[in-house]
Amino acid sequence: MYFPDVMSLKQFYASEMGETVQAVLRRRLQRIWPPLISTEALLALGYAVPFLGERELQHDVAIAMPATTGALYFPAGESNRVALVHDDALPFPDQAFNRVFLVHALEHCERMEATMREAARVLVPGGRILAVVPSRIGVWAQSHMSPFGYGRPFSVHQMRELLGSAGLTYLRHQAALAVPPFSTRWLLACMPYAEAAAALLAPRFGGLLLVEAEKQIYASLAAPARAALKPVMVPVASVQPA
Repeated sequence: MYFPDVMSLKQFYASEMGETVQAVLRRRLQRIWPPLISTEALLALGYAVPFLGERELQHDVAIAMPATTGALYFPAGESNRVALVHDDALPFPDQAFNRVFLVHALEHCERMEATMREAARVLVPGGRILAVVPSRIGVWAQSHMSPFGYGRPFSVHQMRELLGSAGLTYLRHQAALAVPPFSTRWLLACMPYAEAAAALLAPRFGGLLLVEAEKQIYASLAAPARAALKPVMVPVASVQPA
């Protein structure tokens, strides 16, 4: 399986297509999840940097990047918040986070069930998980013009089964990126408007699935017995902020 490295992900989101995708997804994510409050902690697993702005970074946010992709320093000019981790053995205590956000994560996991169980373990009872994954029936999963065309795509049924295997309760899903990937500038400029229309007219049709689940109290998971791991706070490949 192909694992996109952290530099290719960074370069994609610095491109015109990546900036458009970032803007579209951030608007969709903000409609699904309310802003963090002062008592909440968020774990962002995968490559979530493009979707974390000043609003989120004012709060307790931990960023975990899998060893399969590498890590980079973030945010620029401030104390590093990124830890390099094994996504199937997260170095965080039980019930440490109120929310877990996964993007550019599950489609590249070697052991996705173990990764989801770990995400559930570090979530407080009543906490929420939001996962962004390529849709099996979407055009973006079939195109190599973006990172979403690499790795494992998912159907809604597969995501519900994966969440259930970790003791999580599926709540809802939406689709995003209904417009096929284009590199033409004027088509990219039209994408936000087309996405806004698609969100109203066909909210479950698109290249990505945004799936939300909850850790209900009766579904809480005990931590498996394993050696204690510590996050590696040193960026990989000497990637430094610009």
